[in-house]
Amino acid sequence: MRSKLFYMFVCGFIAATTPISTTAQQKFSRACSFEDIPTSLRNPFLILRDIIGEGASGSFNYLRTADANTRRNHYILESLTVDYFNVQFALYAENQVYVLYCPVGQVQLNSQCNWRIDYTFKSAGNNGWVAQSLNPVTIADTRLSIFFTNRGFLYSARAGHPSIIQNLTPPPPSNGLLFANPVVVGNHAFRDNAGLERSLGKSVASNCNLSEWGLGAR
Repeated sequence: MRSKLFYMFVCGFIAATTPISTTAQQKFSRACSFEDIPTSLRNPFLILRDIIGEGASGSFNYLRTADANTRRNHYILESLTVDYFNVQFALYAENQVYVLYCPVGQVQLNSQCNWRIDYTFKSAGNNGWVAQSLNPVTIADTRLSIFFTNRGFLYSARAGHPSIIQNLTPPPPSNGLLFANPVVVGNHAFRDNAGLERSLGKSVASNCNLSEWGLGAR
């Protein structure tokens, strides 16, 4: 079941208050440090990760008691294309994760710092085209109700790491670089009723993008 569910990640994180266009497609990205997730959401998020993400259940349980620096070095890097109400279209998402590297001891954003594409992700499915929803059992799980209280019916294509969380602890100083906060640039598209591919443009994120988390309480 998990192999099917990881195609779509956290559709409950989409706020039901998001404006719905004529065709109801929306797009967003997230570059979120675990440290930046509100405290009330961390445990439910880890439960949801165990249900949806690849890897052994409990793989990231150490984050429950980890120090702030360890939490800060674990990231959720993703882009989602979503559609509401019915599976009308195939959806597509891909992204590039840009990371700023600077020489040790140098101030970020100076002339010696360089942006690099460290990761690229594409939604699972038929060459990236998919429209998946969370299992109703997951949605009904009371431990996760904070994510689903305000959610609408939606379907999603997600571009992101299969394990959901990535440990991006900075490399040793011996390599002469310092890891800096990543930026996710997503590309989004859908196929219309005639089967033509339609671009939804790009999304850019350098934070948790909390406005797109469907919270039952804040």
